[in-house]
Amino acid sequence: SYAAVGPAAAQLDGELTTVFAELVSRIFVLAFQLAIPIAAVLLLVDVSFAILARTMPQMNVFIVGMPAKVIIGLLTVAMVLPMMASFAGSILPAIATGSTGLLRAVR
Repeated sequence: SYAAVGPAAAQLDGELTTVFAELVSRIFVLAFQLAIPIAAVLLLVDVSFAILARTMPQMNVFIVGMPAKVIIGLLTVAMVLPMMASFAGSILPAIATGSTGLLRAVR
């Protein structure tokens, strides 16, 4: 990055903010797409434990639910990880392009 933009040579203008906002929004969308399968499974687990707590009030669902959520979450990550790897491999060129555009906008 020092070869592209030397120390104290950066020029901050309107194009930089546009490129930066676009890059941040793209990263946010990608992070959301990576996290949504695990969040959906954990939401279903929470709903099932809520139903279980209403049907069996004498059972301490919090004590049973926390280890179960950890185990189910780890199993979900293990199952989704191959899909995440292929997804990450497909978005790496887009990240490289965005970073290059950001460095060009700083010049």
